[in-house]
Amino acid sequence: MTKKERFCKKCKEEIKDLARKFCSKCGGKVVTRSEHHRGKRKIKIWIVLLSILLFILIITLVVIFIIPFSYKAVEGYRVKEPYSGTEYYYEKEPYTSTEDYIDWETSKNCDYDRDCSCKHYSIWGYCDSCKCYRERSVTKYRNDLKYRTVTRYKDVYKEREVWKKATLYQMWSGRVRYYYQV
Repeated sequence: MTKKERFCKKCKEEIKDLARKFCSKCGGKVVTRSEHHRGKRKIKIWIVLLSILLFILIITLVVIFIIPFSYKAVEGYRVKEPYSGTEYYYEKEPYTSTEDYIDWETSKNCDYDRDCSCKHYSIWGYCDSCKCYRERSVTKYRNDLKYRTVTRYKDVYKEREVWKKATLYQMWSGRVRYYYQV
């Protein structure tokens, strides 16, 4: 090795003393030209490797977040379907009935009616208070069991084919657009 081949890596000062490992001016490491170029080659290799990795990362991000894919899928959904059923219920129905009742009459000679019997006679001897048994027509109500046919709705689980179009990120996160077949 000659003296011209050795120099400071930091300040590029030529170092003539072969025993020195550090520069007396700036304190940088003393290297030969071949050692200096070997370090530059390592840096170039790292730059190339990092560029390739960065390119692969950019392509991967474009595929995941930007490029949409269309695919067919089966989707389950619920729908309300009508069905007929019989419904039973009670309804108050009016009907006419006769009922007996007791009527107290307070009039002179109230016992002339054959359904009446005198309960009190006055001092002069005629009936002034009668108990009469009478009938009257009354409207009453009873609960009748009735039924009718009604239409009801029940939830039914069905499946259909759908076209989905989404990026990989939208598929993974659940944010997918649907294109239904008609």
